Amino acid sequence: MKIKKLLTYLILIQTLTYGKQFVSFDNNFLQAQSFIEDAKYTSFDSINKIFGYNKTGNFAYYILESYKDFAILYTNETPENIHSFVKNTEKRAIELEKYKQEIEVKYVLAEINFHLGVFKLLQGNKKEAVFKIIESYNLVTDIEKKQPNFILHRKLLGIYHIGLGYLPTYILKIIKIVGIKGDIKKGLEELESCNNTKYYFYNEVNILKTTLSIFAKNSNKNEKETIIPTLPNRFWYNYLVVLMYKKIYKNELALSQFDKLPKNTIKNPIFAYQKANLLLNKLEINEAAQLFQFFIEKTKGKNYIKDALYKSYLCNLINNQKTNFESIKIKIKQQGTTITEVDKKAQKLTTQVAEPLPELVKTMLLMDGGYFEEAEKILNAMKQVQKLSIRNKTEYYYRKARILELQNKISEAEKYYLQTIDIQGIEPFYFAPNSCLQLALLYQKSNTQKSILYSKKVLSYKKHEYKNSLDTKAKIILKQLYAE
Repeated sequence: MKIKKLLTYLILIQTLTYGKQFVSFDNNFLQAQSFIEDAKYTSFDSINKIFGYNKTGNFAYYILESYKDFAILYTNETPENIHSFVKNTEKRAIELEKYKQEIEVKYVLAEINFHLGVFKLLQGNKKEAVFKIIESYNLVTDIEKKQPNFILHRKLLGIYHIGLGYLPTYILKIIKIVGIKGDIKKGLEELESCNNTKYYFYNEVNILKTTLSIFAKNSNKNEKETIIPTLPNRFWYNYLVVLMYKKIYKNELALSQFDKLPKNTIKNPIFAYQKANLLLNKLEINEAAQLFQFFIEKTKGKNYIKDALYKSYLCNLINNQKTNFESIKIKIKQQGTTITEVDKKAQKLTTQVAEPLPELVKTMLLMDGGYFEEAEKILNAMKQVQKLSIRNKTEYYYRKARILELQNKISEAEKYYLQTIDIQGIEPFYFAPNSCLQLALLYQKSNTQKSILYSKKVLSYKKHEYKNSLDTKAKIILKQLYAE
């Protein structure tokens, strides 16, 4: 999962905790906060009408209102909700500007500007996203200079220092012009300074740290070793854990966690889409296909449409249902956006001449779900591998390597990664650059020169669908190695 999914997680899980003249956190606020976390927005509105800013002058409720608007937008991306989110944020910002000299108000303004910046980024509005990110960052850095003991600002400051390491290149180029620099080590220290049970965002910081470790994968540790924190039984916490388990190849746990969500959750397109992905990884094709189709027909947003069309096609391919490959490519090309990396990958299908190989598709899905033994059996059963097309042969060796590594068979995995790189040559697939990245990670502690070599090789590959995320991770490894 990539930077857009990461920023979405950060928006969904943030909470604010501090108390001074303009911001206070009593039991009513805590109750309102819990309603947001549990997606009980009507209950939140009831408390907000009595104890919110309009009645008490407590700006802290602006944070909760922003979370509510963003959560509603995430689950139902209609033009009306988009308009409402932007207008409400602008209205809050105007009110906050009147008292911006106050530290706690400055922090609230930084938070809601961050929310709006992330939203603009997810919408593909690069210039406005950068403007809001810079504005928010300047506010929290000003707090750090004037009142470093405020503490709360360090949560957002930590997010920026870490997150800047994973932002798309086109964003980073603009941000660096104004002097903002990423610092992962410093960012982690800032988050750690907030990791105290006395703060109401204690659960949030734990989620942030776990999410960042999942996205970074910047160590030799197997992804399966990631420890998911224990969290309150609330809707958004449960949903985030679903996504975490999915990302670390624990599909069964993700499905089990999904069952903790209310039964009517599946009636919402975005959640139906996420459940469909889990079912597809388990090769429960029929139900997955139905949910993907439901998402395509019902979603009001633009993201994930290409991916859902691609996954629906894969369902037919696995089920041996004849589908016009050219018509599928046309649909994918014409619908949705390419903001998310899964949509970029789906778009890449439109450049392929030959259809994907069903055996490799099954292997990919089973691997993503953590069903490594089943995936390996399919690969081992494949015959005449050397007669496959260059793309399919490259993918075969790449899948073999990844599955072996994920089972801690490192020496065998290394051999297949090297074969992947050799076979792909200069072709624009993501298999070779990702193989280089995995080798760089494997060598990071044992052979610095090899790790540097393969990190730089990642950067040499052009025009593959995961270039931004793979290049970013390679640069982080290089930065760490040169600093040691």
